[in-house]
Amino acid sequence: MRGIGFAFGPPAHSLAPSPPRSSLGFLQFTLSSLLKAHLVNCISISIIINRDTAVPRLLQTYFFPFLPLTALHTLAHLIAYFLVGISLWSQMILGQSGASLAFFFGIALFNNPSVPRSVTHFWSGQWHHLFRKPFTFVGYDPAVAVLTPFAGKGCGLRGTDSRLLRTFNR
Repeated sequence: MRGIGFAFGPPAHSLAPSPPRSSLGFLQFTLSSLLKAHLVNCISISIIINRDTAVPRLLQTYFFPFLPLTALHTLAHLIAYFLVGISLWSQMILGQSGASLAFFFGIALFNNPSVPRSVTHFWSGQWHHLFRKPFTFVGYDPAVAVLTPFAGKGCGLRGTDSRLLRTFNR
């Protein structure tokens, strides 16, 4: 609920206590939400990819045999646009469930909040540590592999003249 702990929010004594949840219940809930979100995401993406080929034929065969194919293509595109939002929603649930599991198993970013020397250190040292490896794997490593043969090692990818790319350098 918004406002808890602020002057405009409800007083803490008026809130119902949160129900106790066992570790097994937490794991079951989190894993089931992870599985459901993954299934919804996979189905959404497969429909989005096949919106021009398989989806109009499925719509014509099972739901709307009386509609012309051009109308079914339009309907398939409308469904695909809607499923983009559903896919993004399920990906957010995947991220939240994955982060919940990471915190549960002790991969926490906030284990010792007194360690950061400043807000800058906390933001760059602890918070972004979670994202460094995936972004390096997805962005920096392929860029180096593709651009270095063409531009050579003097292009700044491995050198000291590019501050932005040097951020990800190991």
